[in-house]
Amino acid sequence: MNKRISLLLLLSLILASCRSYINEYQFTISHAGFSVDVTYETTSEDLSNDTIQPVLQAHLAKLHDDYASNVSNSWVSQFNQAENSDQLTVPSEFSAILRMTKLISDTADGCFSIASSWPDDMNKRSDVSETNVAKEVFLAYGGFVRKIDPAAKIDLAPLFNSIVSESIADQLSAKGINNFKVSAKQVEIISGKYKATDVMFEKAQSHAFVEAKKLTQGNFNKIAAASSNQDSRMELTDREQSRFPAVIVYHDDAVRAQIWANALACLSPEQRQLVARGNNIQAVFEETSEQG
Repeated sequence: MNKRISLLLLLSLILASCRSYINEYQFTISHAGFSVDVTYETTSEDLSNDTIQPVLQAHLAKLHDDYASNVSNSWVSQFNQAENSDQLTVPSEFSAILRMTKLISDTADGCFSIASSWPDDMNKRSDVSETNVAKEVFLAYGGFVRKIDPAAKIDLAPLFNSIVSESIADQLSAKGINNFKVSAKQVEIISGKYKATDVMFEKAQSHAFVEAKKLTQGNFNKIAAASSNQDSRMELTDREQSRFPAVIVYHDDAVRAQIWANALACLSPEQRQLVARGNNIQAVFEETSEQG
């Protein structure tokens, strides 16, 4: 009898250890020319690659339909097609992105804008504090947005990498997956065990990364790294690129990190350091290896 009980206990332990075996999954999802790399660990058979990948694939397609300016019924298109200053009802997350962009732009002396009615050369200027950037083109609050300038149009393409990455990270977290890595071009989010490894920008041992890890302990399990958009830098000469370095920002929110990276990139060297330190933004300026 005792031998039988011992055998049953042994079998139970073996089964329990099998059930708790950790699997790592890796895959890439793509839609409309946009790709996201996802890596995660789980002990649940219900959260395998076969289950999660189709869900995230459908989610990526929905995000494209919501944020793309070339989709007629997207939130961006609805804003752009509005011909007056009537209040538009929009999802709160869309309004929050517009509000966040405007607040950070104002903090960075008007540098980086998603509104096309601002000066065309705004993202290339180092003297933006001397430029008239006080003009309000839209208001965003709660679940509403309203044009102040009827001709204003917005484009969230410069932020789409971070919008997608952050949303997919939220999807994984909601399913109880705490160890993951989500990468989309200039943006990477790492969580759980992956925080102990390098991020894609190879700056994991920088002071900025170390300080950001401290800030994301406890309340925030994940950390995001976002680089300023390379597309806009391609339009600059070599001399201009030395004045407007690629900027990497570490934060617990990918969208906020990418907005800050783009905003800091178009400031003068002196302004970059002052604004980053004044707002406790953990940043690395690649060409000069300066850290904020």
